[in-house]
Amino acid sequence: MQKYLINIAFFALVAVAIYAIRINLVQDFADKQIHRAEQRQQEFKELSKQRLEQDRATAEQKRLDEPVKVLVRAKDVRACMSDLGTDTLNNEVIECTKDHYITAKRRDVVQE
Repeated sequence: MQKYLINIAFFALVAVAIYAIRINLVQDFADKQIHRAEQRQQEFKELSKQRLEQDRATAEQKRLDEPVKVLVRAKDVRACMSDLGTDTLNNEVIECTKDHYITAKRRDVVQE
């Protein structure tokens, strides 16, 4: 009878040990999976942030490169002649004495 009790106790101890090892292995596997998922999520966040910054920079470059119409205020005849470096009245001087629009890139336009 004692032999059977020792065998039962031994098999119970082995079963408990196997169960403990199995639980430990499953827990380690789950922890590794969670860690990998967190790493992937962090990498995805960083990549998304980089893409967002790159998209913003690209959008800003496109915005600065687009043409806009700029109002050029009229000047008096003498100022126009001195700016153009001429001492005769011509079409360019006359155009300078009127308010007119020019097309320029947004980056070239000075904000006042």
